[in-house]
Amino acid sequence: MLLWPSEDMDFWKIESDEDIVTVKWSHNYFEDYKILSYQFFECGNRTFDEVIEDVNDNIKSDMWFLPGIFLIRQSIELGLKALLCRIYNKNKDIQNTFEECCHDVSKLFQKYIVIGEENYLTNKEREWLINYLLSLEDVDSKSDMFRFKANFWITWVSQIIYYRHLLWLKSALKKVFLMMKISLMKL
Repeated sequence: MLLWPSEDMDFWKIESDEDIVTVKWSHNYFEDYKILSYQFFECGNRTFDEVIEDVNDNIKSDMWFLPGIFLIRQSIELGLKALLCRIYNKNKDIQNTFEECCHDVSKLFQKYIVIGEENYLTNKEREWLINYLLSLEDVDSKSDMFRFKANFWITWVSQIIYYRHLLWLKSALKKVFLMMKISLMKL
């Protein structure tokens, strides 16, 4: 059974102001990307919490889990872009780097490391993060794998693996975000 949004579930038909989210761009790119990164992480984390709390709710586990991963993955990308905005002095350098790296979190982190102006991670943490981001790119090089269930076919075996690894995945993603947050908070 496939569930699709109803016809009346259109973003343009939102009637309540409490459901509207406004993104304000201050043009302090480091702060803007950092705030968006935190917001995406919080939203993904809340999504995971809901799936974990209702592990027997098949609709949540089938339809919420992958968007949760997508949100966390986007928070990592936005956090890395914030770090790059902090160390680049010229908008053109930021634009060139974002165009070159696009959504590739591994390339974004490599750019950050190569510039070498900041070093808040231990060698072990940096190595772990490099390997983690490379593995993420192996699975999701276009940054859209986890956006919709239609992009990612799931067998019942992989769903069993999901449940076994959900807490581990949440912990690993939190570790990545924590390392980035430490870097984002410095200076």
